[in-house]
Amino acid sequence: MRRKKEKVETLLQSTLPKVNTVGGFGPLGYITNLSNDNQLHLYHGLLIRIQKLMESRLNSGSYETRMHYGQLLEKIEDIRNW
Repeated sequence: MRRKKEKVETLLQSTLPKVNTVGGFGPLGYITNLSNDNQLHLYHGLLIRIQKLMESRLNSGSYETRMHYGQLLEKIEDIRNW
């Protein structure tokens, strides 16, 4: 009888999940991050700052530089109106 009891206890211990004795927690399930990108407001603020800087520098520099600033400002407007 003693042998059967030992076998049952051994079987029971082998089926139990191992517990992290240091952390005190058992096994954790898989957790997915379903949150949206929470940095969009930061990108929008940065885009506005860039737009204001370019508008202030639009009339400075060479002809090519002014045309480049104008093109970038158009792209920023397209992005903001999208």
